[in-house]
Amino acid sequence: MTAPKMRQGSDRSADALKSSRQVILQNARSYKQRIAVVSYVTILLIVFGRSTATLMAYAAGSELHSHIILIPFITAYLISIRRSRLSRPGPASLLPARL
Repeated sequence: MTAPKMRQGSDRSADALKSSRQVILQNARSYKQRIAVVSYVTILLIVFGRSTATLMAYAAGSELHSHIILIPFITAYLISIRRSRLSRPGPASLLPARL
């Protein structure tokens, strides 16, 4: 009678091990995605930082164009409230990179 109990225990530990591996893989993917986003934003800031700062300084001094400053904040808000409706990225393809 101890053999079936041992199997049940080993099955549970195997399931727990599979579950923990899945969590680790999900965390690794999430970490890689965060690194990719931070890298992308950093590159954008390096490339467009000066022109964006000039545009923001101009918009801050202009009554007509002052709404420009609000656009990034409104965009971030709309993305945050509709995040579940946004499409998920699919598998990567090297074809567009080759073009």
